[in-house]
Amino acid sequence: MSSRTKRAAALFSIATVAVAGSQIMPTGAHATDTGPSEPDSTDSASAGPHLDKRTTLETCSANFGGAKRTVGFFHSIESDGSLNRAKSGKRQRLEYRVEDVDNSCVISEPARVGASSLEVSCADTSVVIGPVGGLTVPTYRPKQKYFRQYWVVPEGKNRCYSVSVNGLRAFFRTK
Repeated sequence: MSSRTKRAAALFSIATVAVAGSQIMPTGAHATDTGPSEPDSTDSASAGPHLDKRTTLETCSANFGGAKRTVGFFHSIESDGSLNRAKSGKRQRLEYRVEDVDNSCVISEPARVGASSLEVSCADTSVVIGPVGGLTVPTYRPKQKYFRQYWVVPEGKNRCYSVSVNGLRAFFRTK
């Protein structure tokens, strides 16, 4: 890994995971960068293939509550269990929206986003090899009503990774 990539990975590495048995829990690297206090009560997979970047939903007020659903990933990243291709050592753009299903609004608070990345087996993506970092702080884009976040793809070809945001998961194989 080049020194430039190492510096970039160190700068962007804010999210790590702790693996306890088969349970994966996101943890923040900084007190202000922690994930949501409660998990999504609506399973993202059951939300259907709703991948449209545009929405007519309003932005939630500061004191919202209800079931959360993460919508995305946008820009041709598949979250259906198939392997996406990612260039090792480069930044992968992640864009997604978090919706409050009960109140029909879009969540704009980055504190409600819990993201993690893991190295997984390419033969069986349910087998976790270990945690990796490389995730930037999510930034909310008010005009587009979605979050943008980057993941610095670790070095090495033909390695597989799982990137998860509030339960929405995408798998990547490096090239």
